[in-house]
Amino acid sequence: MNPVLHLDARLATGPVRGGISTRLGFPYNDAKDPEPTRVEARQILATALGTEPARLAWCHQVHGARVRAATKGGLQGDGDALFTTARGLYVLISVADCCPVLVWNRDVVAAAHAGWRGMVGGVLEATVRSLSDQGANVEKLNAWIGPSIGVDRFEVGPEVAEQFDPRFVRQPRPPQQPKPHVDLKLAARSRLADTGLDPARIAASDHCTFEHHGLYWSYRRDGGICGRHIAYAGLVP
Repeated sequence: MNPVLHLDARLATGPVRGGISTRLGFPYNDAKDPEPTRVEARQILATALGTEPARLAWCHQVHGARVRAATKGGLQGDGDALFTTARGLYVLISVADCCPVLVWNRDVVAAAHAGWRGMVGGVLEATVRSLSDQGANVEKLNAWIGPSIGVDRFEVGPEVAEQFDPRFVRQPRPPQQPKPHVDLKLAARSRLADTGLDPARIAASDHCTFEHHGLYWSYRRDGGICGRHIAYAGLVP
C-alpha cells in the first residue's frame, strides 16, 4: 500500500479501486489561491495510482445534491457527486471534515461529498438514484463512508440540528456540551440504507478527521486553513 494513501481493503482489490488520501505527502491549500495546490494534489494522487492526471475527474463542489456523469477526465462543472462507467477513469471528491462516500458495483462507481448541507439536501439519495438509472441493482450496491468529523467534535447550532432525524443528534449536555452534536456518519449510513442498499454492504471508517491530527486535515480544527483529502473510485481497466 502506498504510504500516502489510506485504502479500504474492500476497495483496493478486484475490479474496483478506491480510497482516500491522507495529509501525508499532500500539500496544504493556499488560502488565497487554492487551485495550484489542488493541481499538485491531483498530480500526487495520479502518480500514487499509477495513472495520468488526465484520467481524474472532479467537480466544483457547492454543498448541494447535483450528481454528474463523467466520461472523461477534468472538471465536470458544479456538483457534489460523480459517477462513471468508464474503466480506467477515477472520480474524485475533496473533503476536510465532510463525509466522503463511495458507492459501487462491478460496472459503475460513484463518489459523493456529503457535508451536513448536502446530506439534508439529498446528495446520497441522488447518487444512488443515478446508479440505479445506469441499471445497478440497488440492493447489491456497496458503499463506504470514509474518515470525517466524529459526533464528539461536530458541534452545531439548533437550526442545523433540527434538520436531522433526532436519532442522529446528541442534544446539549451543559456545561460540557452547550450545543447539539450531529453524527454525520450514522446519518449517512441510514440514508443509504433507506435508498435500498443492504446495510451489510455499507461500511464506515471509524476515524475522526478532527481527532487524528497527524493523519487527516480538519477544516474545523484548523480554522479552515488546511489541505483537502481526495476520495477516489475507479473501475480497473
